[in-house]
Formats: sequence, structure tokens, C-alpha cells
Amino acid sequence: MKLRTILLSLSIMTMGYLFMGIEGCGSKEMTSAKMYYNQKQYDKALASVNAEIAKNPGNAEAYFWKGNILFDTKQPVEMAAAYRAGIKIGFTPEQKTAAESKIRNAWGTSINDGIKAMNKGSDDPDNYRIAIDYFKKAATVLPDSSLSYYNIAISNYNSQNYAEALVALKDFHERKPATQETIQLALLAYNNLKDFDGALAYLNGFKNSKTVSSNWVLDMIAQTYISAGKSGEALQALLDASAASPQNEVLKYNIGVLYLGQDDYTNAIKNFEAAVAIKPDYREAQYNLGVTFLRLGKNASEAREMAYSKEKDRKKKEAIGNDTSYLDYYRKALPYLEAVKDSKTDDFTFWTVLGQVYSALGQSEKAKEAFDKLK
Repeated sequence: MKLRTILLSLSIMTMGYLFMGIEGCGSKEMTSAKMYYNQKQYDKALASVNAEIAKNPGNAEAYFWKGNILFDTKQPVEMAAAYRAGIKIGFTPEQKTAAESKIRNAWGTSINDGIKAMNKGSDDPDNYRIAIDYFKKAATVLPDSSLSYYNIAISNYNSQNYAEALVALKDFHERKPATQETIQLALLAYNNLKDFDGALAYLNGFKNSKTVSSNWVLDMIAQTYISAGKSGEALQALLDASAASPQNEVLKYNIGVLYLGQDDYTNAIKNFEAAVAIKPDYREAQYNLGVTFLRLGKNASEAREMAYSKEKDRKKKEAIGNDTSYLDYYRKALPYLEAVKDSKTDDFTFWTVLGQVYSALGQSEKAKEAFDKLK
């Protein structure tokens, strides 16, 4: 054999081994998929890898490359499905690490895109719908993430889809313990739906929660009863909460407000004074003490005038006219009202109340100053 012929034969044999090497790395479909992927011909790459999966559904590598293609073409939901199918079949440790990293990356991108859209919702409410779509993609890509569902809830609430917001919050609570913030969002949704029974049932589920205060939950139950127009049930809920937390000045104050609304001045004063005893600079409690004593003073004054007008006996009538004990209530009201006047600069109601007290006590100059604040 001539030398030239030998060399030609060797060349052919070498090429044969090279082709065998390429085929040995995978099927024709996989070879094509990788080649098209490197050339960024993603449609052809995806068609090739899908052909491989159809022919060999147990090929984990095919799912890995499908995930890579879908990641690069920004199809996060389909990408996550491909990677998870491959992980289930059996990725190499390196493939599994790479796939999980890209899943988290795609989830983060969807969250960020959703937040950008949500922040534009006040300008155009349609952006809330766009945000919800992004957050739902994020939830599909990374189902265990609670943040996706919380953002879905906020976006739905902002777009007044209150029932959908509650569904999303339920999904959130299945993945992460509730907080006061998430419970309050749910309560706002229930209130907008006027579903007070639903709100109460929801709150009762958190009475023994380890992540929110049971006293806070009882306070929210009371507020819900108030919103539903059930002041009796609200008062009982607050009394239960206060019994469990006797040093909580806010509970004492809220109980006082309910008693004041029922014209039960004795218990209103008792609870407002208890709130101030716990927190001496509790301005709202001080103000309401002043209002309560003012009401008592007005009631006593009106009772005096009624008795005076009905009395026929001259001496008794004179005694009633000389009775100024009703002013004691105004005197009790005054220090509480004066203690908070610096914080009530623009409060029309406050200066009306204070002016009335000054007038009743004969402090005409101070009364004028108070009423002048109304101009």
C-alpha cells in the first residue's frame, strides 16, 4: 500500500471516531439542541429538546437543557416545571444546583417586576392586574415562598378585589405564621365586604396564636363588633382582654370609650382614670375624662333647671336656684382638658368643649380665647 493511501485511510478512520464521539455524548436531538442553544436559536433548540423528551421521557439531561432554554427566553413558569421534572428524574448535583439557582433568580425577577407594576397602581389601577400576574408567576415558580402570596393579597386589596385578597392571605398563612400586619390586612378586606361574621371567625382562629398577642386579637375582636354595631359584645371582648392584661392602658381607654358611648359615666371615668394611672401622659384618656365630667355637669345643670321650673314651694325653689354643686363636675373637667390643649391646636371640637367649661365656671376671658380659636 502506498503511503498516500495509508494516510487517507487514517484520516477517514479518525473522522469516524470523531463522529462516534459526538454521538456518544447523546442522541441526535440532544446534539442539535445544544448546538442551537449555543447559537441562540432558541426555537430550534426547544423543538429539538422536546423531540428528545417525547422519544426518551426519562432523560433528565433533556429537561435540564429545556430549563436552560426557557430561562434564557424568560418563560419562568415553564422553566421551573422543566427543571423540577428533571430533578425528580435525577439531575447531577451540579445540574440540580444550577437549576435551583435559576429558579430563585426567575422568582426574584417576577417579584421585582410585580412590585414595579404595583407601585404604579395609584396612577393606573390596571397596573395592579399586571402586578398580580407577575406575583402569580412568582408563586408558581417558587410555591413555598410566602412573599408571593402576600404581594398578591396587597395588589388585590388595592384593586378592591377583597375576596381574592383573602384567598391569597389564606395561601400566605399556610406557608408562614400570621403577623399583626397580615391579620389587619385581612380585617380591612372583611370590613370592606361588610362580612363581620367572617372577620370574627377569622380572628377566633388566632386566639391561641404563638405569633400574635392574644390580647391584641381580643382587642381586634372588640373593634370588629363595634364595626358591626354590636357594642355589648365589643365591651365583653375588651373586658376579657383587660382582665388578662390589667396593665394595658389602651384596653382601659377603649373600655372607657364604650362605657361613655352607653352614657355609663361612672364606669367610663373608672377606666379613663385607670388608663391615666398606667400612663400619666395619655392625652386621649385625659381628654375623654374632661368630656365625661362635662357631660355630667351638663346633665346636673339640666336636672337643676328642670327641678327649679317644676318646684312650686318658694323656699325650695330658692334653694334649688342657689345650688351650684353641678359646677363641681366642670371643675373636675378643667384640669384634664387644659393638660391636653397644646396638642389640640386645630381641633374644633376640643376648643368648643373647653370654651363651654370656662363659660360655666365664669372664666369669661378664657372662654373668649377658646371660642376665638374657632374663627
